[in-house]
Order: sequence, then structure tokens, then C-alpha cells
Amino acid sequence: MREEIFSCIRNKDGKIRKVLAVFLIFLTLHGTVGFMMFVWEEAMQTAMFGAFAYSSAKDWDGLKRHIKVMEATHYHAEFWIQNFGWLAPLMWPAYLSYLETNEAYIKSAKVRVRERK
Repeated sequence: MREEIFSCIRNKDGKIRKVLAVFLIFLTLHGTVGFMMFVWEEAMQTAMFGAFAYSSAKDWDGLKRHIKVMEATHYHAEFWIQNFGWLAPLMWPAYLSYLETNEAYIKSAKVRVRERK
């Protein structure tokens, strides 16, 4: 019986082998794209921490310059997450939500600079 199971896997025309190959490709893509989205999320989060430091120090000129860094990071992250994130369907919705949150944080930082409070 055990030999029959493994013979299906060894058989190049076997359905199990094809399913396993598709699953392996899915896992590889999901892991690679998921890691890429994680790195972009970390970049946006690090930029957010920098903005918080400027805001706490009441360095409004520094925050104004830093907002440009945050916007550039957000722009690139948004491109990758929206165009390739669907290849990691289990993680994609969370990263789309994080993009919205990051955009709101950038808008609030702009208000802080404008209001200077």
C-alpha cells in the first residue's frame, strides 16, 4: 500500500505530483511576495517613528522635510503592494489596510506642520 502511494508521487503524470507542484509554486510566491510586503510595511513604520520623534521635539521644519520621506516610502510601498500583493492573498488585505493607515498618518503629520502645535 505504501509503495502505491509513493508510486503516484513518482509518476510524472500523477495528479498528486501536479497538485504538489502547484502548491509549492503557490507557497513560494506567497512567501516571497509576503516578505516583500512585510519589508515595505517596516519601512513605512520606521518612517512613522521618525515623524513621531520630530513631532515630540516640536521640530516642525524637520517634520516637514520628513513628510517627503514618508510620502516617497508610501508611494513605492503602495505600488508594490497594490500590483503584486494579490500573489499573497492571505496577507494582502492586511497590507492594503496598513496603506490606508499610513496615508492617514501622513495627512495628520501635515496638519501638525500646518497648525504647528
